[in-house]
Amino acid sequence: MLRVVEHMTLVSRLRFSPEAREEGLRLLTSLGLEHRLHQRPSQLSGGEKQRVALAQALAHRPSVVLADEPTAALDRTNAGRVAAELISYARRQNAVVVAVSHDVAMIDAADNVVRMKPTQNHGEKCLCFVLSAQLFHIEKISMIM
Repeated sequence: MLRVVEHMTLVSRLRFSPEAREEGLRLLTSLGLEHRLHQRPSQLSGGEKQRVALAQALAHRPSVVLADEPTAALDRTNAGRVAAELISYARRQNAVVVAVSHDVAMIDAADNVVRMKPTQNHGEKCLCFVLSAQLFHIEKISMIM
């Protein structure tokens, strides 16, 4: 089983993008995982695995990111880190981040918010938001679920 740092190397090789490894390592540090680089997935918590998946998804710099509840399994501190990284990523890469979330902090940070009305099947409101609406040319899409 691969260690976290080896996952970043694998992602960069599979995507023929040597710079993706360094970007992935930078993202892991930004997401508070620098002390977990040599751990195996079985040694990580659910929230840590979620943040590793986010780093892997963003490392190859997709133009569009689709995220389903990206902060749901995280404590406030790490949810804030993820929200900040997604916002920063959208701005820095001129990318579009579309996320579904109930996290007020993420919703408040969004450029555009679409609120879906509850239906008989869903008693609670589902919120969809877009962190950056500047979509020019889509080359790569990452989905985080």
